[in-house]
Amino acid sequence: MKEERGTVLIIFVGMLAAFIATFICAFNIYSVIRDQQDLRNIVDQAALSGTNQIDLNSYYNSQLIENINLNPSQVENQVRKFIMSMIKEQEILNLNISIIRDEVSVTIEKKSKLPFGIGLNYVTVSAVASAKLQVS
Repeated sequence: MKEERGTVLIIFVGMLAAFIATFICAFNIYSVIRDQQDLRNIVDQAALSGTNQIDLNSYYNSQLIENINLNPSQVENQVRKFIMSMIKEQEILNLNISIIRDEVSVTIEKKSKLPFGIGLNYVTVSAVASAKLQVS
């Protein structure tokens, strides 16, 4: 009888350890997925905010709506300002802002901190978004 009680205890402890490990993995995965979605939303909003920065000279001097361009320096400043207001600078690994005539493209890579990062503090998440100026 005594041997059976020890066996049940070992099985219980083993199953408890497996449950805790599964919970930790699931929580880390959920955290990374949530950070990825948040980053996508931020990059989408940043790209859209960049399309509000039109080149006023091309706007006032143009006879055709198709000839209206974005002001690259204003776009870059606006996008960076927006992203820095939403993400800590030390978390950003790479930020690329591309402006081609009337389109803004934003690519970002950032650190996603793991809540239970045993031996691994963070993973990298990234997002890409683009927006086009629409004038009517």
